[in-house]
Amino acid sequence: MPKKRTPAAERRQETGTPMVGPPPAAPDNWPDTGPGARLRKQADVWQVSCEDERPKPTEPKGKLDTMQVNGPEGAALDWDTVDWRAHEDNVRRLRQRIFTATKKGDWPAVRTLQKLMLRSWSNTLVSVRQVTQRNAGRKTAGVDGEVALTSPDRAELVVQVHRTIRSWQPLPVKRVYIPKAHGRQRPLGIPTDPSNRGVASAA
Repeated sequence: MPKKRTPAAERRQETGTPMVGPPPAAPDNWPDTGPGARLRKQADVWQVSCEDERPKPTEPKGKLDTMQVNGPEGAALDWDTVDWRAHEDNVRRLRQRIFTATKKGDWPAVRTLQKLMLRSWSNTLVSVRQVTQRNAGRKTAGVDGEVALTSPDRAELVVQVHRTIRSWQPLPVKRVYIPKAHGRQRPLGIPTDPSNRGVASAA
């Protein structure tokens, strides 16, 4: 009596030999039970595992997402829960890219990156924090007579600065000359009150 031949997949499974490559496809006319069903199941498992191992597209390294550049949309800013390390890293990467482009002499890239820095939400956050929380003169009012010493005030200032960053027009300073010891004069620019523009003279 001839010995019954077993499929290769079953022989590998019985002997413990690892399967290399896809298992043989089972014919469509095989029954749903027995060796045919097992072969179909092994083929399906092999196909799913191959799909899981495919490389998935990744974001370019150093790329900033939209929220980090443009800021949150329609969400109130909570100053006390801001991830400062992440925002400082974003500003540091932008500065490094500007430095690298400048060193290479790629001036169009420098201008583009500088515009990106000015529109950066992370840059606005770090700048306002530096002026209102870290600097020694944080308790001294500016020309507008306002200070931001509490967390809600700082958060409101960040949102206001970021919204008006494109339409902001700096005012000229008042030029005053101070006499020095050797007889010469040192020019000094004094910021003027925005509500009293007539006092300012062109620098």
